[in-house]
Amino acid sequence: MGVLRSEFMSHGTLVLPHEWARDYVDLLGHKTQIMFEDMNSSVMQRPYRRYIQRIEEMERMVRFLSKEVENMPNVEVSKNRIDDFLDHDDEFTLDSLEAEVKRVYERFCRFHSNNEEMTDELEAAVEELNVVKDSISTGFLAAGEGLSQPLLEGEPTGQGSRRREDHMQFSNIAGVVKMEDQESFARTVFRATRGNTFTQFVEIPDTRKSVFVIYFQSTTAASAMSAKVHRICSAVGVHIYQWPSCNDEVCRGSLISRLSLLIASCSCWFLQVHP
Repeated sequence: MGVLRSEFMSHGTLVLPHEWARDYVDLLGHKTQIMFEDMNSSVMQRPYRRYIQRIEEMERMVRFLSKEVENMPNVEVSKNRIDDFLDHDDEFTLDSLEAEVKRVYERFCRFHSNNEEMTDELEAAVEELNVVKDSISTGFLAAGEGLSQPLLEGEPTGQGSRRREDHMQFSNIAGVVKMEDQESFARTVFRATRGNTFTQFVEIPDTRKSVFVIYFQSTTAASAMSAKVHRICSAVGVHIYQWPSCNDEVCRGSLISRLSLLIASCSCWFLQVHP
């Protein structure tokens, strides 16, 4: 119905010359309280439809910008300044106003995109850092590094023992899962692999997430069991991270330093954008 939907109204029809229609409509809009209706809304031939679509698109962008500005702290939005707009309406043109609205709208969209990317990058860095810390606490290496060593210290390394070791090598896949999903995730992995896996969870402090490590028997990191576990993780939608393969303190310290620096940089950016 429009802005005058709560007022007493009368319906009328005004026939105007085509060449003067704009001037009459502009004058009526300034001097009277009138709401215009499109009498050709159900007709296929609408010569002004293209302009109406442009105005509707501008209204959508303005609504988005208004909502974003209202959510900003310590910002007061002035509305319903109709008389002020009418006093300066000759200063605006549709093309220039449309270009300005699009420019501001695209800037806000880029800001939202950058904000989402930084948020995802920060969350990924925090999750990967906890995976690395968990690998240090467990002391278990990724496949291909140190897994051919005996499981117990002092185990014989004769020919028979070597064959037994080849069948007792383990691989693992690590990542992060939501705490409310970890039980169902563990059951899914256990059933899909017919009990040939063991899943361990370590809670990440101050979050509702946990680091998971899935251990399974495998001689290589690219085995059929590894591919199956990866497919399960992809289907469930958990985040998978590379389990560190180096046992060197310098290597792991460098990895932790890199992730900590990334987290600090992202946190500093958020403090500047959202003080």
